[in-house]
Amino acid sequence: VATGLQSSGTSTALETFSFTPVQTKYVRILGHGNTVNAWNSYTEVQIIQPSGNVPPTVSITSPANNASFTEPASISITATAADSDGTISKVEFFNGATKLGEATTSPYTYNWTNVAAGNYSLTAKATDNGNASTTSTAVNITVAAAPTCTPVSASGDDGNVAANVLDNDLNTRWSASGDGQWIQFCLNTPASVTGVQIAFYSGNTRSSTFDVLVGNDGNTWTTAASGRVSSGTSTALETFTFTPVTGKYVRIVGHGNSVNLWNSYTEVKIQTGSGGGGTFTLTPEADAYVRDGTNGDITHGTTDPTLLITKVSPAGQLNNARESYLRFDLSTVTGTVSAATLRVYGKVDLTTVPSVPVGVYSVANTTWSESALTWNNKPASGAALATSTVTNTAYAYITWDVTSYVQSELAASRNKVSFALKSTVAHDPRVFFNSKEFGSNPPQLVVQTTTGLQSVANRSQSFELDPPAIEKLKLASYPNPFRGSSTITFHLERSAQTHLAVYDVMGRQVAVLVNGVMGAGNHRVVFTPNTNTAGVYFVRVTIDGKVTTKKLLRE
Repeated sequence: VATGLQSSGTSTALETFSFTPVQTKYVRILGHGNTVNAWNSYTEVQIIQPSGNVPPTVSITSPANNASFTEPASISITATAADSDGTISKVEFFNGATKLGEATTSPYTYNWTNVAAGNYSLTAKATDNGNASTTSTAVNITVAAAPTCTPVSASGDDGNVAANVLDNDLNTRWSASGDGQWIQFCLNTPASVTGVQIAFYSGNTRSSTFDVLVGNDGNTWTTAASGRVSSGTSTALETFTFTPVTGKYVRIVGHGNSVNLWNSYTEVKIQTGSGGGGTFTLTPEADAYVRDGTNGDITHGTTDPTLLITKVSPAGQLNNARESYLRFDLSTVTGTVSAATLRVYGKVDLTTVPSVPVGVYSVANTTWSESALTWNNKPASGAALATSTVTNTAYAYITWDVTSYVQSELAASRNKVSFALKSTVAHDPRVFFNSKEFGSNPPQLVVQTTTGLQSVANRSQSFELDPPAIEKLKLASYPNPFRGSSTITFHLERSAQTHLAVYDVMGRQVAVLVNGVMGAGNHRVVFTPNTNTAGVYFVRVTIDGKVTTKKLLRE
């Protein structure tokens, strides 16, 4: 701990020699003689120990200073800490003055998830067994905003813009001249991309060459197909399949055609999934029941984890009402959802009541914790989605149709759904259901999908423009293109059942503006998108079962 120390040569009293404190049990003084001879002679020796607690040392080892991430970021913060005269009790992690979490054992790590865009200053504070503490040097990081998911974009064009490949009109096109010009699609959520369909401008007189790239961030790419060549005999959609690659972005890189370097496509569709649809059977990532009254603060997800229970207490009965909550992760579901069924295994307890109607309700909150859920902090439930009857005859799977809700949540880019199960009438015996912890027959959300040609995303809607029908209906919109809102007008020759909805280019319904019987005459509604994103929309009007569609362009 110290070398080459020398006495003053002027005193026979005690002299002090200091060095950095070291935690130890033994101390050895190694002599090297004196200025006269090789003798080492000491009359008194005292070992000095610090009178106070030596603070610990701490530093952040990851992430590096000035590291950058993209929202929603997941950042693993790791620190090293040591204490020369004791032990480390805990290491706390901070963003500025806000505590993020702590670790009590090495390696000292905290995983910070869903971090929004912004600049952050991270520190670690180590505390030892003597309650002394030290704060590390700050590490500054930046989280960039997630790139905007523009449905279609391109490296360039000649005035025939990229949006034209999504309008279901073979008379419009995207065109750009030069080897390496590209057109790119954002799928909103990552999907298994299995192929593309492309209709080529003048595709019956020349063949075009292109590559297909798939990526997750719009910057880093995997080559899914290279050197593909069109038939040169057709202007219709041609299909090009390849080994599935999962990604959020698809880029088609053109290499000109057999006549010149123009890359011109009239329509493009992205294929996702297996092409034949599928069934996804999901078990809950969280489920628990809650109980009212004096039981309102009990976390039954931990005290009684194998059961889900519903009950509405009869008049005069206290502390016995119960509701159950389930949450599912839909991130593995690919394709267009055609059906979604909630299945929970259960029965009515005892024999005094033969059956009980149980409803399933939407729950917008998807962040509740199974281990912390109580009656007093339960999330709010929304509208009833469906009701099924549970009997006391035998345990069986009870089913509820939740298709519309699952479709709407996925359409809003929400990949988790929560449900509440509630009895809809008062009853004395409880309704018992298995939870995911029961060990068999767990709750299930069975999602059926169809996959195949997608209009830039994995939930498609087919649009066919019918000019004669538009003319007869006098379907119009202004302004078009629009920025804030667009007014949609139409004319009915007679009273009719009318449904007017707006879809985005991914085929997802974004608004229902009319749904009911409307009288003859002129009608007007206003469409205002919920987002400020530019893109293509389709107005779909259904009158007595007959469909008419018109394109809108949001600038």
